[in-house]
Amino acid sequence: MQHDLFRNGTPDLDLKPVPGRGEPRLWVRRLIIWRDKGEVLREITLRPGLNVIWSPDAVADGASIGHGGGKTTFCRLLRYCLGEDSFAPAGQRRATFDKMPNGRVGVEVRLDGQDWAIVRAFTNFNEDWAFANATLDQSIEGIQSTGMGPFRVAVTEALLGDAVQLMPKSIGEGAAWPAVLAWLTRDQECRFGHLLDWRDKDSDSNSPVRGRSVEERLTIVRAVLGALTSDELSTEAARTAAAEQANKLTSAIGRLDWQIGRWRDELMTGLGQGAGLGPTDLDAATFSKAAAEKLSAALGLGKQQSPTDLPAARAEQKRLEDVERAADNAVQRRATEISERDRSLKLRKSELPQLSAAAATVPICSLCHAPVGTLHTCDAVVRKDEFNRALAGYKSEEAELVTLRGGEGGLRQAHAIAHQQLNLQRKIVDRLIEAAGLSSVVVRRAQALVADAGRYERLLVERKAATDGLARLEAERDRLKGVVDKHLSSARDLLNQLSERCDLVVRHLVPGDVSGSAVLDGKGLHLHLKMGGDRSTAAIESLKVVVFDLAMLTLAIEGRTRFPSFLVHDSPREADLDLLVYHRVFEFAQTLEQYGPVPQFQYVVTTTTAPPQHIADGEPVRLTLKGAPSEGRLLMTDL
Repeated sequence: MQHDLFRNGTPDLDLKPVPGRGEPRLWVRRLIIWRDKGEVLREITLRPGLNVIWSPDAVADGASIGHGGGKTTFCRLLRYCLGEDSFAPAGQRRATFDKMPNGRVGVEVRLDGQDWAIVRAFTNFNEDWAFANATLDQSIEGIQSTGMGPFRVAVTEALLGDAVQLMPKSIGEGAAWPAVLAWLTRDQECRFGHLLDWRDKDSDSNSPVRGRSVEERLTIVRAVLGALTSDELSTEAARTAAAEQANKLTSAIGRLDWQIGRWRDELMTGLGQGAGLGPTDLDAATFSKAAAEKLSAALGLGKQQSPTDLPAARAEQKRLEDVERAADNAVQRRATEISERDRSLKLRKSELPQLSAAAATVPICSLCHAPVGTLHTCDAVVRKDEFNRALAGYKSEEAELVTLRGGEGGLRQAHAIAHQQLNLQRKIVDRLIEAAGLSSVVVRRAQALVADAGRYERLLVERKAATDGLARLEAERDRLKGVVDKHLSSARDLLNQLSERCDLVVRHLVPGDVSGSAVLDGKGLHLHLKMGGDRSTAAIESLKVVVFDLAMLTLAIEGRTRFPSFLVHDSPREADLDLLVYHRVFEFAQTLEQYGPVPQFQYVVTTTTAPPQHIADGEPVRLTLKGAPSEGRLLMTDL
């Protein structure tokens, strides 16, 4: 649609209702209030299209006041019958029960062409009934209460479908319908102050949206609009988790910086020196070395003896004892192995002369028992081979023995070093044990400096781990933000439709050169109205709410969203709407009635200000109330 073509006139709506749909998907046919069982106090019939509940103010009728007639109570009872948990603040509920202890309220609802009869008691005893394929003319006496569960399940499945899976976790799938209902039936206490303000925190409505964040309420709107996916939700949840973890690490780094600065100052003072330009690993190593030298001097040890705290010194002594023991065992094993090889070598050497002599004599052949001659040499060859093998074995063992004796020196040297280190560590432990009983201020200070240097080094390690983790989280957060932005772009077509429809609605309501647009960004959903510039006042904010809701209503008529084409506005005029604009709201609603075989929506408006005359005299006015006397009020009594 080329909006610029309509700047000097009102654009055509040109809606395209869902083919074959003969009525709104959700609408209320009538509401009945019983003073007692079987005693009807009021019966209000409603219709598809525009429905006006009017309580004329003193200017209108010259006598009564419009406020206090029960318009807001009517809206609360209506949403109570549609699934909200409460119909009034606690004080008003008690007063209603005192006046009508057996009172009830009920509605006949049409949901996707099916009749539902819903009856709710004014008590808190869960005496509620919800029946499909029934009307309010059928008696419920003697029938066990069903609660609101059957209707809530049916309306959730019919209107929201798989969109319930996109609801914020704080609300959950079970409360998805009451959450959407809050949007459809805004609190009067919210004063039409913002697109996403549906229930005042003090309204005592028990609505699941009370206390929810703007982001959570925006999630509900986008789920209903169809501009949200489960992938985007999971990505946004991951981004939120990364941001929360990054905030925690940022706080932790700030705390660590404070601690590091404190310990660094104390170490510089205690050691009488500076170290580097800032907290670094080299800085920590310098402090640790200086503190160790200071403690060595206090204990009378050499600079290379590196004293530390007593438990650590004892642990080091135990380690060195294990090392020394292992080195000693290695020396002993080598000595045993050399001794055994030496004996074996001597035995082999003693056998060689005999083998050599046997090989030199003239043997008797083992086959023919004749002296071996020049032509009979087989036994001589055997004896010579035996001697050669024995000689080779001897030389091999002799070489191995040389190797073993050559390595023995290294093992004894390693054992000596281990023994020396162990003796030195025993001396350090003895000195530390002795120092533990000393009252020397110098020793205690030196020991404290060693401990502080260790703590300082650990803090630096912890800070590095935190900064590395923060860098990774920030990179991941930026990556996820890019993914979320792509999801937002993919929903752009639906948002453009909403923006165009908001522009169309505002130019129907406001005379002159005006325009409107809806924008969804990382900070939320915004409606901009331009009337000689981008305008934003209390009255303009109220107008934005009305424009937004009516725009959603037009999209619902065409079946483009999950918005159920059902809307209740409680006294929008009192939200500081201009009278001309207010009258045009009624006229716009009547224009919408032209689409479809019957109006494809239900819009309930309460008012004290008189609607346009042709509407005040016509079918849309379904109930007229008065603030005084009490008989003119909705419940016909003073509470």
